Amino acid sequence: GSSQKTGDASTSLTSVCYTGKDGTQLRFGSGEMGGGENITEIIIAQAESKTGFVNCTISSALSKDTSFENGVKIGIDESRVVAKLGKPKKKFAEKMEYSFQQSLKNDFTEILTIEIYLSGSKKIQKISAFKVTSN
Repeated sequence: GSSQKTGDASTSLTSVCYTGKDGTQLRFGSGEMGGGENITEIIIAQAESKTGFVNCTISSALSKDTSFENGVKIGIDESRVVAKLGKPKKKFAEKMEYSFQQSLKNDFTEILTIEIYLSGSKKIQKISAFKVTSN
């Protein structure tokens, strides 16, 4: 896909997005912390979630059945998310938040935040994952 640049300074984002034939959208982004080169966010959403992603490359490999390595994907219900990821750090009516932290070399810390947006029927409609590395 072709890259898109939006924002300025701390709000800058370089991203590439794809749209599956069923309308599922996937975006890889690199914000200020990624220097516009290292991926710092991944968002996958069903067509109905109105992501605002534009000019996405069509991909026949992308669909609502596309999953993360742990099996989390669009359309699974809240109980399956909890079974795979554990109890969320924060829970709202239509959103679950997870945060994972690990120590890296040279006293750096990496924090991965996952936000899972649920439909009224408690099924995943959007997953956002953001990574920040600091020391």
